[in-house]
Amino acid sequence: GPTNVYKAISQSVNTFFYILGGGCKDIQGLGSENIRKKALEFGLLAETGVDLTGEAKGFFPTPEWKAEVKNEPWYIGDTYNLSIGQGDVLVTPIQMTMLTAAIANGGTLYKPHLVDHFSTREGDLIFRDNDWVSKESVGDSNALSVVKRAMRETVLTGSARSLLVVPSSVSGKTGTAQWSSAEEPHGWFIGFAPYDTPEIAITILIES
Repeated sequence: GPTNVYKAISQSVNTFFYILGGGCKDIQGLGSENIRKKALEFGLLAETGVDLTGEAKGFFPTPEWKAEVKNEPWYIGDTYNLSIGQGDVLVTPIQMTMLTAAIANGGTLYKPHLVDHFSTREGDLIFRDNDWVSKESVGDSNALSVVKRAMRETVLTGSARSLLVVPSSVSGKTGTAQWSSAEEPHGWFIGFAPYDTPEIAITILIES
């Protein structure tokens, strides 16, 4: 039935994003290359630079990669999968937290840190990491406002209504990682709070 971006995000209407990303009939979708460019803009295909070892970059498939690695052509179904983050897409929880924070704050990607500074026992500063901003003005401000509002609808009327009991105006998005044909999918949740003046962004991944 009829839907819009608010319902599509809050209730996870996959077909809305299939058409948005891959098109259908007279509707021209964004296409896989434009989806990949936007993923790059939001830092999904690079290390965040967090002060931990072993960080992964994530991965978005391309027609060239599929032809070389799988010896298969790129189908419209591949673009549909890409549109909802399924198929061969790989992202890390910390990348998704950066993206969530950027949605909440209006378009600034902040570099995550485990340690803010080092000091002596007497309180003398040894080192402080001032490299906090990774990229500014990512995405379109109007589009980010729409997504932010839709994420609030996820809690108010959508797939995360259980969070209405939290004493803060949480906004978020639920998701599913279908990683195996034989095992149960993993559960995702990204969120931020409070809605009007965000102070915290979170990512939860529950493995099956």
